[in-house]
Amino acid sequence: MIAFRKTTTLYPRRTSAVILLSGSLVFVFLGIWMGMVETGIGFLFAAFFGFMMLIAVVQLIPGSAYLQLDTEGFAFSVLFRRASFSWAVVTDFFVVPVANPLMRINKTVGFNFISEYKRADEIHWSAKNVGNCEGALPDTFGMDVHSLAELMNRYLKESKVKNK
Repeated sequence: MIAFRKTTTLYPRRTSAVILLSGSLVFVFLGIWMGMVETGIGFLFAAFFGFMMLIAVVQLIPGSAYLQLDTEGFAFSVLFRRASFSWAVVTDFFVVPVANPLMRINKTVGFNFISEYKRADEIHWSAKNVGNCEGALPDTFGMDVHSLAELMNRYLKESKVKNK
């Protein structure tokens, strides 16, 4: 468990990006071979996995993905796309299941907003595939999902105590 501090910055595990990069590299070569030997569709295959390689490389660039918690709120970034929220607009954090294309069920941290908060477009991309929540973190940033939800709820609780 991470000790409570004024500012905490978490980063995702690099393992998944390295696996994506390695697997995509194999499929790019396989697609090129298919395109040269059998059919041109192999080149489309190679192009798709080439794009996946690019995403994996960006994920490995320092600063492209993080979660920062401080006394004012939280901010997260994935592929250099950033969103931030004040603790004052969030009601709670909890674990939610997320289905992925491989039909596995993963879990992430979801959150809901106070009723007065007007949902901004910036949150739709993070929560569009998640049910029963108004927003969601795109990663667990190297932590167990339950521990991350607990940590964020501690920050939320501390901010409410501070603002009373």
